[in-house]
Amino acid sequence: MKKALVLLIFLVLTSCTLFFPKVAFKRAGIFDTKSELKIIESKNQRIIFIGMHHFGKKEFYDDVTNKIDSLQKLD
Repeated sequence: MKKALVLLIFLVLTSCTLFFPKVAFKRAGIFDTKSELKIIESKNQRIIFIGMHHFGKKEFYDDVTNKIDSLQKLD
């Protein structure tokens, strides 16, 4: 009985450690494949912010690269 209880506690704790980081990573945007542009305009200026994070999928950073290249071509 004691071994079964220890095994049950072990399984519950290890499954939670696998589940909660995935939820936190999803909220942080680590699994995103597209970046968001935020534009601030005044009378004579336009500022474009690209949201970034330290960890992410390759597709996300490829999307950032494409957006930066496109914006540079537009001047």
